[in-house]
Amino acid sequence: MPNILILGAGRVGSSVAEQLVHERYNVTIVDNDASLLKPLADRLDLRTLLGSANSPKTLIAAGIEDTDLLLAVTPYDEVNIVACKIAHDLFNVPIRLARIREQDLLSYPSLFNDSGFAVNHVITPAQIVTDYLVSLIETTEALQVLEFADGLAKMIAVRVEAGSQMDGQDLAYLARKLNPTECRVVSIYRSNQRLKPNGQVSLKSGDEVFFSGRKS
Repeated sequence: MPNILILGAGRVGSSVAEQLVHERYNVTIVDNDASLLKPLADRLDLRTLLGSANSPKTLIAAGIEDTDLLLAVTPYDEVNIVACKIAHDLFNVPIRLARIREQDLLSYPSLFNDSGFAVNHVITPAQIVTDYLVSLIETTEALQVLEFADGLAKMIAVRVEAGSQMDGQDLAYLARKLNPTECRVVSIYRSNQRLKPNGQVSLKSGDEVFFSGRKS
């Protein structure tokens, strides 16, 4: 199982850590604020370390020499950038993600290549939220819209409304309605329980149906 090192135990770092722990990854999280680390250590199966995110000594203590993925999401762009550079130059960490807020820096993507700041992937929270809202607006009635393969494929979640065409109908009927659309139902959730999406399942009001297919 890959070893993941998260720098920053704020809202982004803690939520990502929780998800990764639930998926059974080996997670270590570093922060210089003990009050942020303690709640995570109390309820999650992960390792916490108090220290500076851009200190080689702290990073070694956190196990960076065996890290497969570094996620630098402290509130400070400069700390995240330095941490990624250290991870690349000193410890050869293969995947390095950094949270960057400064739009001026983002205007020069060449800064982030291996000869520069050595950031594989830049996370821009404001832009992520904007793009997500746009995708919801463009896809009416969607609960969620997720893109894959550089935007060529999408997964869309919709809720079956009472009295709608699919309320009380089985998936075989839905397949006929969608033909020849290149998409398929990959999951159905009813009262937070997953149902196997075969042709005999009858949809009910309140069901959440997840489709995947080409963006077009």
